[in-house]
Amino acid sequence: MGRAAGSRRRFARLAFERLEDRHLLAVTLDTLHSFAGEQVAPATPLTSAGSILYGVTEYGGNDSQGSVYAINANGAGYRVLYSFSGLDGSDPAAGLTLVGSTLYGTTASGGNYDYGTIFSINTNGSGFQTLHSFSGNDGAEPAANLTLGGSTLYGTTESGGSSDDGTIFSINTDGSDLQTLYSFSTASIDVGALTLGGSTLYGTTGAGGSNDHGTIFSVNTNGTGFQTLDSFYPYDGQTPDSQLALVGSTLYGTIETYTTPFSSVAGGLFSVNINGSNFQILNNSLDYPTSSLTVSGSTLYGTTEMGGNNGFGTLYSIHTDGSSFTTLGLQRNLWVKSVV
Repeated sequence: MGRAAGSRRRFARLAFERLEDRHLLAVTLDTLHSFAGEQVAPATPLTSAGSILYGVTEYGGNDSQGSVYAINANGAGYRVLYSFSGLDGSDPAAGLTLVGSTLYGTTASGGNYDYGTIFSINTNGSGFQTLHSFSGNDGAEPAANLTLGGSTLYGTTESGGSSDDGTIFSINTDGSDLQTLYSFSTASIDVGALTLGGSTLYGTTGAGGSNDHGTIFSVNTNGTGFQTLDSFYPYDGQTPDSQLALVGSTLYGTIETYTTPFSSVAGGLFSVNINGSNFQILNNSLDYPTSSLTVSGSTLYGTTEMGGNNGFGTLYSIHTDGSSFTTLGLQRNLWVKSVV
């Protein structure tokens, strides 16, 4: 279940400067902390609360099972809030969800059955609880961020369920009433984090669908009304790999690969209405844009893991209509995983 990781990863804070009559065209990149040795693989998005950032490392910690950490937004005060030991979870592969002064997250393995867990911990590091240990029948390997709706958390697992192809689940923030809302019936690897719009959840799978290149789906929060909104075909992209962004009645997301009738090219961005109509490719020139998109007004911001002048990734912006694509910054010595 482990994921490949180098012995040293770094994360960065992106500070955007607003220029007169321009829209966030300048960017400065500060390295806040360099991971080494006991804390490795911080490959998930960061969660902010005031002037403090929270995250997880997939490995490292006291027992090399991963950790939860905090750091001040200015780079000072790095501290490990919790180290996983296996029975309480292992390999936290998703970012944290903040509710009040409590952080919620998942581990992809560990727990009572070694199929992963859901956990909570206070922002000061106290009060750690394992809210649920997956058994396989109710899901296995949760590896995407949890989504909050009221006092309920929604999430996905990459395997387990009735067909062992992954699930959509819900659980109350106090750890009660875990429900399997939907079990996928075809190989649907890389089931991403869910996006909540009203009483409907939207998401993607990295495989499966009528063409086995991934899908966009919706399901009601009570588990009814599951729909496949779009099945990717090579000529309109394949392997969607990030949480969808919802703007009005339109969903936006990224694809790892886009193929023309003549060649396979880099990934890109797409949009689709929430009813599945009007699918469009907005951009097809990005190298592995696997991070979730951030929305500000009518502009989308994101990152790529590769590409740019140095081949290590870029920061970019694009309008929701597909116009005004801008590269905000180029990376020299790290792969970019997420924008804070």
